[in-house]
Amino acid sequence: MKLKMFCISLATLLLGGCGSKEEVPPVATTPDATTSTTPLDLGGPAAIQIEDYTFRISNSVEGQKGHIDLYLTKGSANEHVPGAAIELTLTAPDGHIETINMTEDAQNKHYAGTATLDHTGEYQVAARTSVNKKTFTPRFTITNTK
Repeated sequence: MKLKMFCISLATLLLGGCGSKEEVPPVATTPDATTSTTPLDLGGPAAIQIEDYTFRISNSVEGQKGHIDLYLTKGSANEHVPGAAIELTLTAPDGHIETINMTEDAQNKHYAGTATLDHTGEYQVAARTSVNKKTFTPRFTITNTK
């Protein structure tokens, strides 16, 4: 597996020097594996593209509770992907780790969860997502300024 990843990385580096300005998409993974991610600037919530899936995250804070929304869409039409299993691992600025099982809000076409955001600063978020027999783990940073 390490040799395969090395070969993929080497090929990506070599192909990147061939004058192409197009980004090479991350490699699909088998279940229980983590993918690399490509951040996107879509002028809204933080977004990451993996294969044909787009992950967007947004959050709001009321007191010490935070509401986190994750939008999972597919294709150029950005259609909601129903039925995904999403578990967030949230690491607080002090190192405390919280796991949140996201629930689907089908009516509003996103996944939602509540977290403890009782520290000011940056929280690291890993969104382990299982969809269509593939597992992805996009990573985000959210900030609590309160």
